[in-house]
Amino acid sequence: MLGQWICEVTENKKKEDVKNNYSSQQKLFDQFLELVVQYHDKERSVMFYANKLCITPKYLSQVVVKVSGRYAVDIIRDQVIFKAKALLRSRQYTVQQVAGMLSFPNPSFFGKYFRQEVGVSPRQYMVG
Repeated sequence: MLGQWICEVTENKKKEDVKNNYSSQQKLFDQFLELVVQYHDKERSVMFYANKLCITPKYLSQVVVKVSGRYAVDIIRDQVIFKAKALLRSRQYTVQQVAGMLSFPNPSFFGKYFRQEVGVSPRQYMVG
């Protein structure tokens, strides 16, 4: 499997670069952020982003914490919440539509996720 081999070679190279050069970690972190901006509305797992970067989720998490002081899952979540807030504030979409746009399995799960992070329901956030 050529794709897997390429990922293995790339991962080993990135690990060597990171050991030798802080800017390599910053570059990997920047690539992670670009992917989060691109895919946050469809993917919320660290594994997805690690696979895209051809590294392990553990390694991605270590680099993200070292560079930013934050966990990868928190960065992904914050981007999802930022987008949800923007969509809800626009009042162009219903809560159900926003849940669908952000690839939540259903509006109820989106509501729980949003309330846990923001402190109010999506509907309350829209009107208040």
